[in-house]
Amino acid sequence: MNSTIANNRADDPDGQSNGEGYHKPGGICFNGTGSHKIENSIIYGNTYSSIYNYYPPNIAEEQIRLNSASTLTAQTSDIQGLSLMGLSGFGNIDADPVFIDDFAGNLNLQTGSPCIDAGSNYVDYEPMKPGFQLLPATDLNGSPRIVDGDGDGNAFVDMGPYEYQRE
Repeated sequence: MNSTIANNRADDPDGQSNGEGYHKPGGICFNGTGSHKIENSIIYGNTYSSIYNYYPPNIAEEQIRLNSASTLTAQTSDIQGLSLMGLSGFGNIDADPVFIDDFAGNLNLQTGSPCIDAGSNYVDYEPMKPGFQLLPATDLNGSPRIVDGDGDGNAFVDMGPYEYQRE
């Protein structure tokens, strides 16, 4: 929840496989069974590389690999290759998040990012507590968490861990 997983690369130098073309995604791998949830997050630009690409993954598989015994729901998140996953959910997008300088590690959002004010202010991050909870008051930078980043008069949380702060 309110996470960014971007521009990671999973390398498979020895080409080890389970015989079914298994690959290691650069983004997230959900193994085992159970239900998984992604919310207010950005998963973008992750890659996989192998010397034995018998079954090369598509862009969606490079972001998220889901074990067939698992289920995944996502909402108000920016996930690259979303339509290829058959994953739907309220408020999801597949768009360049427009980071300030992702390759240098600055994953703050730039002006004009589609992730600004695109999240949900209420999330269920405590599964044992019924209903939705408010997000923390500050983001990962220590800045106010919910601000009107796009200037439309409505304050909604941004996707990812950093809230865009208008000047």
